Amino acid sequence: ALKGAEPEMRGKIAEVLVQIGAPTIEPLISAFKEAGPEIRGEIAKVLAQIGEPAVGPLIVALKELNFEMQEEVATVLVQIGAPSVKHLIVALKGANPGVQMIAAKALGEIKDPVAVEPLITALKDEEPLVREEAARALGAIKDPRAVKPLLVALKDENREVREEAAKALVQIGTPAVGILIDALK
Repeated sequence: ALKGAEPEMRGKIAEVLVQIGAPTIEPLISAFKEAGPEIRGEIAKVLAQIGEPAVGPLIVALKELNFEMQEEVATVLVQIGAPSVKHLIVALKGANPGVQMIAAKALGEIKDPVAVEPLITALKDEEPLVREEAARALGAIKDPRAVKPLLVALKDENREVREEAAKALVQIGTPAVGILIDALK
């Protein structure tokens, strides 16, 4: 009904789906995979409102979708917040660089300190885009534990990774200053 409804009816249908909750998750994800951008946006809102029960199935879907849809799923996971973190960490450690990038970006947007150590590990990933996104996420989280690994990343072979590491150190601010001064010596 959501896919075929007029725009004014979609909101009402969405409210009902949220009230039903968990039983609607799998059908919503199936519909998300087949829908156009406008309907996917409506489905994403419903999944975000359902919250934590949707996280596991969304992570599974993240691994199956194209990049545009992965970004939309990541937005839903960010809206759900903390319940998504442990699942995103698992995705960050996976073998698909596209999923790893999306997971790192989402972890940076959620800003949960639990993600710092896995993101530090991702700074050593073989894929430069994963390292770059991990550095960006560490800057967003602003945890002092990331300072030394980001200093190492300043020597990365990839220019974009070095740039993101430098930006992250600036975002972390004061905790990085003393270490940066020591590094300059």
